[in-house]
Order: sequence, then structure tokens, then C-alpha cells
Amino acid sequence: MCARRTEGAFIGTAAEVADGMERWYTEGACDGFTVGAVQSPGAFEDFVRQVVPELQRRGVLRTEYEGKTLRDNLGLERPASGTWRNRRYGARAPAGPGAKTLSCPSARRRWP
Repeated sequence: MCARRTEGAFIGTAAEVADGMERWYTEGACDGFTVGAVQSPGAFEDFVRQVVPELQRRGVLRTEYEGKTLRDNLGLERPASGTWRNRRYGARAPAGPGAKTLSCPSARRRWP
């Protein structure tokens, strides 16, 4: 089992990898990790089946999400309907029943 970072790697049993990750996280050396495969296939499955439960048992990694969406879990407000369109097109945003189709030739959806 290996969890790598540009400055080093955590290599060993699931508990040893979890020890290193927990230590770095709780001491403020990082705010997250990018996990890479050291062998394929099976590296990510091994990590999820062995290291993730160990980190969850220790209370370092959540077992459930509070919200239903990423936006909820990040504590972001839901934007008002049409915000993305107004941000992109401003006052010239097409609207209404006779609205123009999207400029992308593959788009089949009409503006609301």
C-alpha cells in the first residue's frame, strides 16, 4: 500500500499509511491528498477497502455527507435561476418562448 506526495510517500500496511496521512493532516502539513496507483489493476480498490475504513474509524475521514450536493457540502448558496446565463450574456441573454437556440450546433435544447 502506498500513498504518494511530491515530497514523499506513505508506504506500508493500511494502518501505517493511515498513520502517516493522519499525522500530516492533524499537524497541518496538508489539507488533503491525491492518491495515485502504484500497481494496476487494484491499487485504488485496495486503498478504498483498507485505508479509507481505517481513516474513518479514527474520525479523520467522514463516513457520510451532510448535504445532497457538492454545493451543500461546501456551504455554498444555490444561485438564482438564470444566473449562469446572465453572467455569460448579460442583458443580451435570450429569454422567453421565442428564444434562440444555443450557438453550439450539437445543442438541441432551447433556452427556457
